[in-house]
Amino acid sequence: MMMPVFLVVLAVACNNAQPEKKTSAGMVFVFNDETSVDDYVYASYIPLENLKKSKAKLVSGEYVRYHKANSKADSAIIFSRKYIRDLCLQSRCIREKIYDAEYGFVWEYRFPEAEFGFYRDCYDKLFVYSWKEVDGDVWTINATEDGSTVSDVESALWGFYEYLDDSVEVDSGYIPAWDIIRSYYNNSPVVGIKQGDSCIVYMVPNGELTFVRSIGENGWNTFSKVLFQHNLIDKDPDLRLLERIFMDELRKIWVSDGDFAE
Repeated sequence: MMMPVFLVVLAVACNNAQPEKKTSAGMVFVFNDETSVDDYVYASYIPLENLKKSKAKLVSGEYVRYHKANSKADSAIIFSRKYIRDLCLQSRCIREKIYDAEYGFVWEYRFPEAEFGFYRDCYDKLFVYSWKEVDGDVWTINATEDGSTVSDVESALWGFYEYLDDSVEVDSGYIPAWDIIRSYYNNSPVVGIKQGDSCIVYMVPNGELTFVRSIGENGWNTFSKVLFQHNLIDKDPDLRLLERIFMDELRKIWVSDGDFAE
């Protein structure tokens, strides 16, 4: 099985208000310490009755849990969903179709700078496997582990993962939609400027990414063009794709009067 360089998120799906149970025997995962999960912490698997005798903190559904590869399932490492999301936004995404001995043909998504990745089934697009490398150790989660679900990876990347397969066309070829998403979120806040009565411009601080929206009934929900790394994007269906990804977020930005020089 391939060992990508990114974060495998096999987490136990559990209700935020209740302890996470792996089996009906009343076993629960607890944090090994009382600290908050700013990046990651390790967890222990203990009988529920032992919890009453300690001050250990339960691992609830707001976190994702991975297990040490090729080891007992009672060894776990815990990540917050926000941490996984933010980490992915710092990395490229490499996608390729591979054959895995356990899962058959899958689409593999690797985030090399984040040392994280996951598999999706080629046919129904379900998440089936994920991994995360931490200090040279590989931690994994898969769709068959009792009490665990890879859908927590999906939740961590909610609003992003559905665009990992998309790209937009420019004069020099194609640009992954993921690269534009990363630029937007890594360079926030975005500045909104109203240019007379003609258009509204949304621009990241370094000028790498710019959205131009016409003013008026026909332009309120549409981009007339987008500029990314000196590339002009001005055709369907590329603009429609970018509208689906960014328009709701851009509408939240306060727009000031001013001039904009392209």
